[in-house]
Amino acid sequence: MSKQKKQPLQKLISKMAPRQQSVCRGIMSDFKSKFDNIPGSLHNHQAWIGGYRDHIEEILNIACVFYTTLNKKRKLDFTLGKLLFILFLHDLDKLYRYEIYSNGSIISRDYRSSNYLKSIRQMLHKKYKYVMRNEELNALKYVHGEGDSYSSKKRVMYPLAALVHCVDIISARIWYNRGQDDIYW
Repeated sequence: MSKQKKQPLQKLISKMAPRQQSVCRGIMSDFKSKFDNIPGSLHNHQAWIGGYRDHIEEILNIACVFYTTLNKKRKLDFTLGKLLFILFLHDLDKLYRYEIYSNGSIISRDYRSSNYLKSIRQMLHKKYKYVMRNEELNALKYVHGEGDSYSSKKRVMYPLAALVHCVDIISARIWYNRGQDDIYW
């Protein structure tokens, strides 16, 4: 099997709707130092300097493979661009929580607060003039699974959220140590 080149982050962003592209490019510009230098996590995945960017690029590439394959089998009710946009945003809190000190050490302030979604939604609206839709908020809320919200009586996670969760978990738990300097799959 021949190796396939992964798509670079800017090309992946260009697959989103213009408004979403603008938000992503704004975030990358406004948080450039952190976006390019913080790890994907402090221990569990892409835990190296620059791992955050590597994780984002990795999951967007995985998403393209999954979306294309699944959409050929049965039409999905959301676009590839929307999937990529939510995945781009899924760990946005780390750009606020992680601090890089002059000695190179990195610490994380408290994990997501109960107001996480509200604060992200407000920030996106205020800073980037982007209004999140319910499906997008649902996907961000359940990107790391349903947790205590799980119910056997009602569907909590929408289809977009389910695919976002799958893609993120593949990168974070199966390919947790991949993505650094990987040009090919």
